[in-house]
Amino acid sequence: MARLHNPHHGEPVNVGEQTVVDRLVTELPDDYVVIPSVEIDDMEIDAIVVAPHAVILVEVKSFIPMRRVIFDEHEHRVDSEVRRPPQRGLSKKAKLIKSRLVRRQPNLRGIWVSGQVVMPQAPNFLEIASEVEHLVCVLDDAIERFTQPELIIREGFDADWVDEDVVLGALGFLT
Repeated sequence: MARLHNPHHGEPVNVGEQTVVDRLVTELPDDYVVIPSVEIDDMEIDAIVVAPHAVILVEVKSFIPMRRVIFDEHEHRVDSEVRRPPQRGLSKKAKLIKSRLVRRQPNLRGIWVSGQVVMPQAPNFLEIASEVEHLVCVLDDAIERFTQPELIIREGFDADWVDEDVVLGALGFLT
C-alpha cells in the first residue's frame, strides 16, 4: 500500500478523483507516495505520485459510460464536442514541476517527471491514438503502468532514482 501524503489537506474535488486517489494508495507498492489535490505555482494537479523511478502528475478525467471519447495528439473529443487535449496541459505542468524541483534541488536534474491522464473507468467507446497512448490510460492500467519504469520513462532517458524526501521538500510538502 502506498503512503498518502497530505499535510496540505488536499481534497479530491469529485468522485472520479477520489476513486483514483483511493485506488492508487491501496494498490501501489509501499515505496510509493500519493499526494492528492495539489496547487503549486497556481497550477492545479489532481494528484502527484512519487515513485522510486519517477514523479508522475495525474490528471483525472471522468466520463459517463455512454460517452464517445477520443484522445488524439491535437484534439480531444467527447461525443461531438472538441476540447483541448488534457495531455498537452499536463505535459506543460510536468515541465514546470521539473523546473521547480531542479531550481530548489539541482541534484534532481536527472529524475523523470511526467504526466498521466487517468480515467476511473472507460466510457463505452474509447479511442486513444497511438501517439498519446503512453500518456492516457484507464485506472486499471495505471496501476501497472506506474510500477513499470519502461512504461513511464521515455526510452533513452537514463533517469536517476527518486529520493522521496528530497522531492517532497522541493515541492514544499515535507513535514
